[in-house]
Amino acid sequence: MSEIKTTFKEQSSTTPSTQLTVCWYGAPIGYVHTSDDKLIWDQYASPEMETLFKQNFATRPSDNMPYIIANLGPDNDIFKILESESQTSYVEEGLRFLSNLTISASAPFDHPTQNDCLLANFSDHINEDRVFTGTFIEEWPRSLEEEALTTEIAQHWKNRHLPRFSGSEIKLPVTLGKDGDLRLANASSFTHIMKFPNEGYKEGWGVNEWLCMQLSEAIGLDTAEHALISMGEGKPPAYLVERFDIGRTQENKATEPKNFKNEFNEHPNQQAETKQYLLHDFCTLAGIDPYFFNNSGKSKGCMEHIAKLVKKHSTNPGADIETLYKRSLLSWAVNDSDMHRKNISMLFEYDTQTKQISSVRMSPTYDVTSEVHRYDNKHDVMLPMAGKRKNLSRKDLVTFGKNIGLSAERAEEIINTTITGITDAAVKIVSDMPEDIKNNEMCNYTAHRIATFTVEKANSLGLETPEWTPVERARTVSAYQARHKLRPTDFSVP
Repeated sequence: MSEIKTTFKEQSSTTPSTQLTVCWYGAPIGYVHTSDDKLIWDQYASPEMETLFKQNFATRPSDNMPYIIANLGPDNDIFKILESESQTSYVEEGLRFLSNLTISASAPFDHPTQNDCLLANFSDHINEDRVFTGTFIEEWPRSLEEEALTTEIAQHWKNRHLPRFSGSEIKLPVTLGKDGDLRLANASSFTHIMKFPNEGYKEGWGVNEWLCMQLSEAIGLDTAEHALISMGEGKPPAYLVERFDIGRTQENKATEPKNFKNEFNEHPNQQAETKQYLLHDFCTLAGIDPYFFNNSGKSKGCMEHIAKLVKKHSTNPGADIETLYKRSLLSWAVNDSDMHRKNISMLFEYDTQTKQISSVRMSPTYDVTSEVHRYDNKHDVMLPMAGKRKNLSRKDLVTFGKNIGLSAERAEEIINTTITGITDAAVKIVSDMPEDIKNNEMCNYTAHRIATFTVEKANSLGLETPEWTPVERARTVSAYQARHKLRPTDFSVP
């Protein structure tokens, strides 16, 4: 542990009293210092930046720090291993964050100073089964046992140039090049996130999100580009998802650096880019600390509160309210109990020519997963709808729609088309899956459980469903076993 800590300190060259510069797309927006393991906002870099952030984003009352900075922090076991559990160590020992934010004692002159941007068309490297056809040129983890995997992946974050981002899954930031090569994003544009499955009941984790995201697409929701990626024969597939909070410049459409190792020094500044993006989840939009009281801050409030924020910020609130409604129905249909404030966001688009926010919309769907082991067809939603977390009926779903501004007729129409679309797509996809899924018992079980959920939810609403043989939850998997990561002994598919 001490060796890892020394490596961090040598790279960051900061002390608890050092002032840090916060940059967005390489330009300073403000300055912070640390106190009692917390970040304290000193001042904005310019009156223009102060006006931009105060007028458009939630800021902390005590010091006017934008909540997108105030809410940065470790929420993954990886940072426990690295002894980087405080907010100050997480930020000081890092450099690069989402939405092209950098924080450093020597920013904006600290390297890398180039902005993240997409370098390749993801669709060029995905087959019809939504499986990645490129090559991961790094070494695959030696073990998928959760503790061993976490420890191994944590070693990559010794390099402070590896971007930091939230989420409990074991994952890595990677770069996809035009040639289809995929590599760690420690010296190149951070374009994609790779999420790893674990041994035991989490072997199907990648398949879980992969399927739920395809169901999102099936109902017309803007959805993060995604694919499965094979980790080799006999292993469950990992999951790869493309970032949507970065752009693709004209220069990047035409060229790509040949030497990834030195990309940030060789690649010219992206002068063609006229749009900058800031991704705000519904904790930062509401000014809520997501880690307050043992992480309960991210589950504070209800979906009606989320809708109010959508109406406040969206440049197309009518469309975004319907998007929010469909997104909520998707989580309900697949038994997603993790649709909290950090797993839904709005994407702010800033025009560098007019110096104004030009567009605010619901972000593409991301981080949708099904609780395949803990529940049968009934489950608790994270944020209440129409005052309820469990046993939601058609009447409750319509009431929720009316509460957020839809007519009863429109709510009914969306319910019918959305749930039918989800169910039809789930049965179709699961009936003809890639070999990596079919050949892994837990992955196969996971996919069939999700399809079963969707059919049962549609039936509960009185909707017609495709022919389907349900797969029940393995009786050996209790909520206790799922919570404590015990592998089931019976997860067969008829």
